Amino acid sequence: MKKDYSTRILLAASLIGFVLSCVVHAATYAGLHIGDFPYIWVLHLSCLVIMFALVFKTANLTRGQRRRDFWVILLKPLPSWVRAASLFVLLHGAASLTWTLILDEKGQPSVINGQKVMQEHGRVLRPLNDAEYRREMALQTRLISNFLVFFFGLGCLMAWATVVRNQSRSAADLARQFSESKEHALADPRQF
Repeated sequence: MKKDYSTRILLAASLIGFVLSCVVHAATYAGLHIGDFPYIWVLHLSCLVIMFALVFKTANLTRGQRRRDFWVILLKPLPSWVRAASLFVLLHGAASLTWTLILDEKGQPSVINGQKVMQEHGRVLRPLNDAEYRREMALQTRLISNFLVFFFGLGCLMAWATVVRNQSRSAADLARQFSESKEHALADPRQF
């Protein structure tokens, strides 16, 4: 039985990315923003790479099936607690995104000529004090991390479903081979 290590590596990378994204997302509630931790952008790049690879890996899951059944096919082999946790992450992401968009002001926090301001397309909307600037930057980071949590979580689901599906196929293949060899042995016992 040949194991698919590339999918397991993608699962591990997705899980690590998911945990790190959750940490970054939680830290935004304490005021962390991209200016404090610019390495957050590494999560973006790794998320893109992982999702790109997983799209090709999971394409085999739905080959010959209706495309609209993709999620049913993907989630079916997973335990019910994983499906429930996935629903929780999805609902939390939607609620967090909505709440952040409600709190977020129009414009982008920036530093122009040494002054912290809220600007939109180069037009200064209003000056910001240090606390307002940190808050707006944290909200911007929260928006970004919200999507990272979602896509890394999706990556975990896709990779885990692929691993489970491959394991069940391998087990089914072994059982079929065993039953065929058993039938063959019964037909001609001298071959074994």
